[in-house]
Amino acid sequence: MDDALKNMMEYMERNSQISMDEIFQVANSLQHASLQDEEAIRTIVRQLSHLTGHTVSKDVENQIVQAILNGDAPTTTDHLQRYFSK
Repeated sequence: MDDALKNMMEYMERNSQISMDEIFQVANSLQHASLQDEEAIRTIVRQLSHLTGHTVSKDVENQIVQAILNGDAPTTTDHLQRYFSK
């Protein structure tokens, strides 16, 4: 794992109270999911919501799904770091 990815994972672990193992489990499920399948995306959003203990409203879930389906979601570690630092 490169330093940028490790730093991002540690940041996420510290700020979300989710273990790195749980993060890797979600990442692994993402690798095998079709991000063009709306139901698969919704399942992942709900899984992340459950892991973090945050409720995601139907409106926000719809926005997330549409962002992913439209290709507007963060795709690189740099983009993710900028997204999480907002």
